[in-house]
Amino acid sequence: MRASATSSPGLPALQKRLEHEFSNPKLLVLALTHRSFSSDHNERIEFLGDSVLNLAVAGMLYEQLSELPEGDLSRVRANLVKQDTLHKLAVGLGLPVCAGCLA
Repeated sequence: MRASATSSPGLPALQKRLEHEFSNPKLLVLALTHRSFSSDHNERIEFLGDSVLNLAVAGMLYEQLSELPEGDLSRVRANLVKQDTLHKLAVGLGLPVCAGCLA
């Protein structure tokens, strides 16, 4: 990872859109760097992030759709956290652009 990545103009813009300031910007850059873009990536962070996302979505669905049985909740969660849905959200947040300017 280049040292200039954490001083990139893309990082403050992303943090503003997310309404969150990351305490360790280097981890954010690492998490947003896909292995096809750079040899400096961390798929272990991706694994952890996927697990956190699944837990957060499951908790939200459990509260919001309390009438649905487990099987239906699982299908809804799987539809929300699938690659196509997450890609659309990432594009909406400008993550593909940020990943290119941060890495």
